[in-house]
Amino acid sequence: FGIACGHPDGNDAEHLADDPIHKLLLGRDPVAGDPLASQPTISRFENGATRTALYRMGRELATRVIERHARRLDGRARRIIIDLDPTDDRTHGAQQMSFFNAYYDSWCYLPLLAFLTFDRESDQYLCAALLRPGNVPATKGAIDLLARLLPLRRSAFPRAHFLVRLDGGFATPALFDFLEAKRVRYVVGMAKNTVLQRHAEPALKVEGVRLDDREPRDNPRFVVTNAAYVLMQELRLRAARTACARTQVTWLTRRPSAAWGAVSSRRPRFDRPCGRPLPIHGGNAVTTRSAALGRADRGSECPSRTLRE
Repeated sequence: FGIACGHPDGNDAEHLADDPIHKLLLGRDPVAGDPLASQPTISRFENGATRTALYRMGRELATRVIERHARRLDGRARRIIIDLDPTDDRTHGAQQMSFFNAYYDSWCYLPLLAFLTFDRESDQYLCAALLRPGNVPATKGAIDLLARLLPLRRSAFPRAHFLVRLDGGFATPALFDFLEAKRVRYVVGMAKNTVLQRHAEPALKVEGVRLDDREPRDNPRFVVTNAAYVLMQELRLRAARTACARTQVTWLTRRPSAAWGAVSSRRPRFDRPCGRPLPIHGGNAVTTRSAALGRADRGSECPSRTLRE
């Protein structure tokens, strides 16, 4: 109740010990009731939680949230989006793990939060929070968090498709390898590099941004996705009664007809996975992993092909 009322520090307990409203909230007589916990008692309580206890609390939070929505939806969700995002929790003293973060221009913690979105609902539901020092990279703890959350979701929603959605700070080979090993679809923002900028140059004039009193500028955005999984599902549906009905992604990537897909405002466009990015109308580009990591095969020609029914 102290934190909720704007008293986050243990030292605040000194003047809250005889606060009548807080006494009433805790079931004591607001006038004649005994004083509430002192600052040393609050500090002992804060420092009494062990790493094991905190881990179990976090796991219990995720379990309860997932169970609640499994009951609410009767386990029938068809698509679940998992969003991971760091946020700043500013500090105002010499707290442990408090460091200066240049991006947020403050001393802070940088907790990692996990949210769930079900089907076409607009609400996002917090299911996990990981406290981290204020100077860690965005990926710190992300793989471990996903490794614990994915089995919980799959047991509660066995028929749901999962999509992990992340911003550019998470675009690392280790995270891509983890998600692909788990056969999870993902959409990850990608920081620009010279290879991506060169290939996206023809589309950059399509979309721009302009702020007051500033010159217009291009608005390039890049996304890395394992879109081959989406393509595989479509091809398997169309080949339901053929020898390709149970085709796997590993087979697709070895075949000359294998492709990476992107949908523009006009028509689908597919490129074979030679490390070349795919332009999308609106100033965006979807890239294969090799291009996104700056290893584009500059010497090979890989003409795009439009697939039509």
